Amino acid sequence: MSSWERARFIPWSKIPYGHAQDLGMDKERIQRQLQREADKQERELQEASRALKGGESIPSLHNNQEQNSSFGVFDSSIKFKWLDLFKHAAFGGTIGAITGSVFGFMDGMRTAQQSDVLKNASNVAKGRYLMQGTSRSAAMFGGFFGGF
Repeated sequence: MSSWERARFIPWSKIPYGHAQDLGMDKERIQRQLQREADKQERELQEASRALKGGESIPSLHNNQEQNSSFGVFDSSIKFKWLDLFKHAAFGGTIGAITGSVFGFMDGMRTAQQSDVLKNASNVAKGRYLMQGTSRSAAMFGGFFGGF
């Protein structure tokens, strides 16, 4: 194992919680365990390629693939909670609404100064126009940022 591979991060699921006495020894143990798992997977792939060349079938490899595909089409190793998804969408929507309202207000002011119709309109009509542009832009940006 190269020094680059050894310096890479250790998955949080492999770190013991609460009773880590010597972090250096734990890191070495975890690195060895990860290396053994990688070697095991590589051996399985080599055996599978040999078996395919020979025309044999390996049932253990197929069973492992079936166990890992618990999400079907959306097979992902990243787990999430719906509450976290909602929080992130709400945060994006809030930031987008703030950004959109600022841009909408600036665009409305520019349009109100350049438009011949709005120059002759009353202050109430100009304010209503600014509020419509601001809310429309805030909703559009909020929807985009929330979905992103």
